[in-house]
Parts: sequence; structure tokens; C-alpha cells
Amino acid sequence: MGMSPERFLAKELRAYRHDLDPLHFERIASRLPLPGGPADGAIVRSMHQHPEESLRFLESAAGAPWRARLEGTPVDTHWPPVERLAVSYHLLARGNDSDSVLGWSPFRVERPRPDIAEPAGGVPVPIPVRKGHRTSFRAGEGVLSAPDVRWLTLDDAIVQDGGSVRVGDTWIAYEPSADPSNATFVSGLWQTHWGTRVHPDTVMIKTAPEAPDVIDEGILIAGRNDDNWYQFMVFYLARILSVPSSVPSDAPLLVTERTLPGGIEALRELSDRPIRMIDPGLAQRVRRLHVGPPVGNMRDDGYDAWFRALTVHLPALRELRRRWGVDTPRIGAGRKIFLHRNAGRRGVTNAESIASIAQEAGLELVDPALLTFGEQREVFSSSELVVGATGAVMANYLLMRPGSHIIGLTSDHLYDFISPPAMAWIAGCTFEYVTGPSLVTRRDVEHLQHWVQADFAIPAQTFRRVLRARTRS
Repeated sequence: MGMSPERFLAKELRAYRHDLDPLHFERIASRLPLPGGPADGAIVRSMHQHPEESLRFLESAAGAPWRARLEGTPVDTHWPPVERLAVSYHLLARGNDSDSVLGWSPFRVERPRPDIAEPAGGVPVPIPVRKGHRTSFRAGEGVLSAPDVRWLTLDDAIVQDGGSVRVGDTWIAYEPSADPSNATFVSGLWQTHWGTRVHPDTVMIKTAPEAPDVIDEGILIAGRNDDNWYQFMVFYLARILSVPSSVPSDAPLLVTERTLPGGIEALRELSDRPIRMIDPGLAQRVRRLHVGPPVGNMRDDGYDAWFRALTVHLPALRELRRRWGVDTPRIGAGRKIFLHRNAGRRGVTNAESIASIAQEAGLELVDPALLTFGEQREVFSSSELVVGATGAVMANYLLMRPGSHIIGLTSDHLYDFISPPAMAWIAGCTFEYVTGPSLVTRRDVEHLQHWVQADFAIPAQTFRRVLRARTRS
């Protein structure tokens, strides 16, 4: 081979950064020199330069002999300086025999047997049809998977990070997209939870200090991403519609202080139960906790095909629309709005010029972040055309009336992202993307998430042409 195993593996890890195929290391396995000799840490050190990719490699079949070399490697000598990575390597090396390390403790994972909801017709898998910087969608033959719908009642439970639940030495995996063994990145939990595909029955958790009070009984509406408008409104909120009748009427709804005011407003519209705020940074003990799985799931890591990463419980979201009074067609012409907002992620770099083009086409500029939930419902339900960058605002597509049209703005590499068209179709709306180049490529970033969330620019001529055709029709 002409180079040491350490240099060879470092070279392959650099190549893997530019290859989105998770089987990359499987293909090169036959060329990898097997590790041997004392565990001097050279291989481990070479992996530190590319932690995300190296961990995926170590979890693969090709990485098995390299995992074995980690066994017995001292934490303070050869493990990564980043605490979470050190814990990752600890779990890979020790597996289900892991002990506490660096303030992280092992918990047994319990995955309750799911009760999968009937699709009830289901949401068709949106199939992208791309033409330049425009992407429309047609309905595929299959439907998106339905999520689990069963509720759990847990005694002496602890809630941390909004939606992480454990009982004694057991962590309850009630939300598939939050299962640390299924993803390299779990939003809302990545700083405090770590799991691995190799040892799926153990999760390492950095436990938080306990809250000073104990709640007698509560219904968990909060989640690991309840500060995200889309996650709360689409995945968490609708759980209130299926609370078992056996739960006492005075049991409070548990939400965190991260939940946006509009989300609390929507929750109060749907239930007269008391609302109890809990601190996501503390371990909140609840003597009797009722928790149902989110009505939809979206894998966070971006490595899986979008249609496999998204699940939707259609009846729950349809019932939300009925409760909001937006499930019937609009009478007469509607408003045409452009969503002008400051996005922390996936922002439009030429947003001002794009907004000017929208105004020239007769669209109103609206910033939904400045509106109450009631005002957002009025704006979106009265609009026949909504244009703007996709993101958390796609939850508001559920507030639109059937027959409306949505133009989403996103980067070229997310032309096939199906959450926005899926939400649009649930509302009976048509959807299309106008896409543009990102400022970064996959080669520029260490983690795939940074590429998925990268800013982008929208081609002005394409955008002007699409708006002209849509506003004239």
C-alpha cells in the first residue's frame, strides 16, 4: 500500500467527507489494513480529525476490528478532547457493559411495542420533478409511513431536555426519530445523549440536576424540539387530541419555557386543562407521567432518504385543521403574501432583492414571527398564494385552505426535501420549489447538518418568471 495504516485511514476519512454514501467504508474494507499491535492511539488520533465520519465507520461491519482496538484505551490519554466524542468511543468499546464516564451514565433502552396507526388513505410520497431551478411534485404510488399512536403511563418518571423520559435505570424510546441508536445527530438531545447502532440497548446520558419540586401527575406535550415552531405545531401539539379518557381531567399539560407564545395560545384553544411549565435543563420528576408519541417523526441526521425519514399521522392533522376551521375551501379570491423573515438557518442571502420582486408582483410582505397564533391563522387561511423560504414556517401550511398554492424557496441540494410538499398536500394545496445555489458545498463542512442548513441565493430571473406565471393564472 505504501503508507501506514494511520495515514491510509486518515486519507479515507477525508474522502468520506465528500461522499454522502454511508457504505463508502464498506466498499474500501478489503483495502484497509487490519489493526494490530498495542493500542497506541495512532488510529484513534487520526479519526479525531473527522469525528462524524469516523464514528459511522466504527459502527459499520468494516469498522469492527478497529472498534476492538479501542478496548482498554485510556480516556485521559488517547480519547478525543471533546467530551461527547470520548463518551462515544467509550460506548463503542464497552457496549452494554459501559459504566459512568466523564459525568455521563449508561441507561438501558426500552422500546415499547408500537401500535402503528392506520394510514387512513395516507399521505402520498411526494416525488420531485425537477427542471432547472424549479421543482414540482407528483404523487407517488406509495404513502408515507404512519407513526406509533400508543400512550404510555409511567410511574416515578424523570423528564429532561423537554422530551427525554427515563424511569429508574431505563430510558424510554417512545419517539423513533429521537432514538440515539438510529441517527448520528439527534436535535435537542445531541449534547446530552449518545447511542450507537452497534450497541442499541444502551444509551449514555449526561444527567441534569433534579428540579426542586415533584409533579404528582402530568401529560407530556413538550418535546426535545419544542422551541421549533414546526416541531411543536405539527408533531407535538396534536397529542392533546388523543389523551386517553382515563387520565384525570385536572392533570396538567407539561410544556417547557422554550415553547413559543403562539404555541401556548394554540394549546389553550384546544384544551382547558391547566398548563405547567417545566425547565428543560433540569431533571423533572413526575410521579405519574402520561406520554404519547409525536403524531409525526422526521429523522434529523439527513443520511436517510426523506420519504423514509418522515412519518405522518394524517387523521390527527386533519382533526387539527377541522378544529381550526380551515378545512373548507375559501370563497372568492384570496391574499397573495411573501414571507419576509430573518432565518437563523437556511436563509436567503439575497432576500431583500427577492422581496422587492415579490412586491413588484403585487405580493404583501408578512413576517409571521410578529403575529399571534390567531393572526397567523387569519393570514394563511385567507391567502391563495404563499411564497417564502421553507423552514419552521411550513407548519403554517396546515392553516391554509384547500385549493391554495405555495412556492417554497430552498437550496438546490434540498430540492427533494418532502416535508413542505407533504404539509401542503395535507392542507389540499399545491406546492413547488424555486431553488438556488448554496454558499457552501459538502466539501466545505465537517458535519452533514451544516450543509443541510446552509444559506442559499435564489436566481432573480427564475423567481420573477415563476411569480409572473402564478399571479397571472
